[in-house]
Amino acid sequence: MCVPPDSIPNSVVKSYNSDDTLNVGKVGFAGISLLKTTEKRLPKVVFLYYNVYMKNRLLKQFLYGIFYLIILGLIGYGGYNIASPAPSCFDNKLNGLEENIDCGGSCIACSIKNLSDIKVVEALVLDSGNQKSSIVLRIENPNSTYGVVNFKYSIKDPSNDKNIIENESFIYPSEIKYIIHPAIDKFISDQISVVVNREKLWESRNNFSLPKVGTIQVTHSTDGQFIKTNGLVSNNETNPFPEIIINALYYNEVNTIIGASRTIIFDVLSFEQRRFDITHPDVGADLSKTRIFIEAKRPNIQGILY
Repeated sequence: MCVPPDSIPNSVVKSYNSDDTLNVGKVGFAGISLLKTTEKRLPKVVFLYYNVYMKNRLLKQFLYGIFYLIILGLIGYGGYNIASPAPSCFDNKLNGLEENIDCGGSCIACSIKNLSDIKVVEALVLDSGNQKSSIVLRIENPNSTYGVVNFKYSIKDPSNDKNIIENESFIYPSEIKYIIHPAIDKFISDQISVVVNREKLWESRNNFSLPKVGTIQVTHSTDGQFIKTNGLVSNNETNPFPEIIINALYYNEVNTIIGASRTIIFDVLSFEQRRFDITHPDVGADLSKTRIFIEAKRPNIQGILY
């Protein structure tokens, strides 16, 4: 006959709860103590994983951010360069290879850039009789180191703004020069305007200095109708001149210009002397006050355009 086991008192029996898994103690499974140890180590593993993985992730994000900023900067810089004008010799800025603002380097030499412009100091209209006029321009070059190999100018009638004369000339360093246009076949008013083109061909005095050309044995006379001025033009240079212009200005007793004329001598050889003659209607000038001016341009000088 089998005897049933004694019943377990209710005070010993404990209901199971999922939260009591790790509190069973010594009853049940041997792996429970290992689970408890794993549970204690788990936060450290998670922390280590966070430190290693998350920090690397943040570092990568930081590096990616720097990379993208560099790319954006390069794009912005390239866009700025494309949108902004390239350095030039006329932007009023010191840039490129310039030594000073808009000069030096690949631009015009600063010694030329800083030159003062030539000046038309005086412009006269003189009555030459017979419904003709003569024009006299007085031009000065304030620069002692550079002359102008070529400049273009125009003379306008302000009453209709039409060009009376379009011509070109030259001027040496520090020269005061008279340009005469005698006996124009049109009577014009006393007022004229002179426009000198901005661009000119400049050359240093080392290559473009006032030549040793002058006049000798000059005489003036009148027969009551015409003044006659004659003499010799003397080329004291080693090089010939394709042409030499001799200008004559006639003054009254109070030193006012009242007449002007000129003549041209062609192909004057080195050290040659040639005769010249100038004729002008008698305007009652004081012939003792007559002044002669020479224009002799040195040949084969190219100059620098500015």
